[in-house]
Amino acid sequence: MKLLVVDDNPIFVQQVKKYLSMKNYTVDGATGGKEAKKKMKKDTYDVVILDLKMPDIHGMEIIKWAREEGMDVDFIVVTGYGEVGSAVEAMKLGAADYIEKPIKMDRVMGAIERVREKRKGKSLKELLAGRKRILLVTSLPPEIIREKHFIKPERTIFTDRGNFSIDEMTRISEDFSGEKDAIVIFGLEGLIDKYGREGVIKYFNSLLSITANGSMAVIVYKSPKEILMLEEGIGNVIIPVLEKMMAAYSHPMRREIIHLLGMMHPLPYARIMKEMGLKQQSSKLAFHLKKLVSLGAVEKGEGGYYLSDNGERILELLEILTGLERKGKGIVYYNVNTI
Repeated sequence: MKLLVVDDNPIFVQQVKKYLSMKNYTVDGATGGKEAKKKMKKDTYDVVILDLKMPDIHGMEIIKWAREEGMDVDFIVVTGYGEVGSAVEAMKLGAADYIEKPIKMDRVMGAIERVREKRKGKSLKELLAGRKRILLVTSLPPEIIREKHFIKPERTIFTDRGNFSIDEMTRISEDFSGEKDAIVIFGLEGLIDKYGREGVIKYFNSLLSITANGSMAVIVYKSPKEILMLEEGIGNVIIPVLEKMMAAYSHPMRREIIHLLGMMHPLPYARIMKEMGLKQQSSKLAFHLKKLVSLGAVEKGEGGYYLSDNGERILELLEILTGLERKGKGIVYYNVNTI
């Protein structure tokens, strides 16, 4: 992982750089927002440890700018003691974690490791290991997919070049039903634009029988919106709200809380601490519970905390949207940040 440490205090930057370098990380430093933007334009970083309060450019503006530029980077924000409100705002913008000053290096390492776990996952090439024959179905340029994901399809259906009907796509897909076969689908949004939601659902339903004999179908999606467009009864009005909520659940502690309350509820604060193995008062647990309540995913009643109706629906979607999950016997949803 390549890291960038950003703070207007050069001594702090050097200390953190030195410590993380000793832990075998590749680390750069920047002593302000302007320098950070220059380095982020020039180089690619996995994680940016970012002080929010800097005299030239506020850290919030750096996060907004990086998102607008489409950068695949995780931010760990640094706040002053007691400034939880600033951390909340940063995490609404998509920051992965936060650390309070004065900084303790074990907390820095803990935050980095959580981000590492979030970013870690099987590559598409690894997922398809052992599959001898691959059919690529895509609304996106196939040459880009082949080059970026290192896959070599035996046959390609490029829906933007050709008048493939859903029935024809199904017939071609049926030729890839063996144990060593795989069907890889890219560009859900483009497929939905061309064939409509009903058409794409019809094709996906056909994959259930096609994969029954051991073949694998991998449905690749870039954002929750693409999956949500296929869900019955979900309209464009609430998709942005759900995307925002899903982004908030990227933190492992919030995911743990959601899954815990999905199994047992209501739970008082002390019981949540016990079930999560926390032996003393945790400011982070309080912070993340408050965040989930503010998002409308968790509610608090006389007996303690419990999932709201929205929380229940999101818990169901999490099984699809947070990694590799099977639907049916041989259908896999696979998330990539960029295609």
